Amino acid sequence: MGGGPPPPPLTEAEELALSHNTGRPVAEGIPGVNSSKPITPQGTSAYIRCLCSLMVSLALLSLLPQQNPLQLMMKTRCLLPQRGIQKGLQRA
Repeated sequence: MGGGPPPPPLTEAEELALSHNTGRPVAEGIPGVNSSKPITPQGTSAYIRCLCSLMVSLALLSLLPQQNPLQLMMKTRCLLPQRGIQKGLQRA
């Protein structure tokens, strides 16, 4: 019966974690992930949005599995201004 008031929608830690993810690379348009439609050759490219607004093809990354993502982004002139994000990519 009682039990007190309902919990808030998000804890302070969850809100803080969400705020730290703002502006990070986001996966877009991965065909077949949430769809029953078959993947076509024309629809197999998925992209990550860089902070500098360039699109880096995940298909390119799959062709170069030994390539460090940070080096690939630098070669495509997608510079990441925030040190924390660069460190995260170097660990990948």
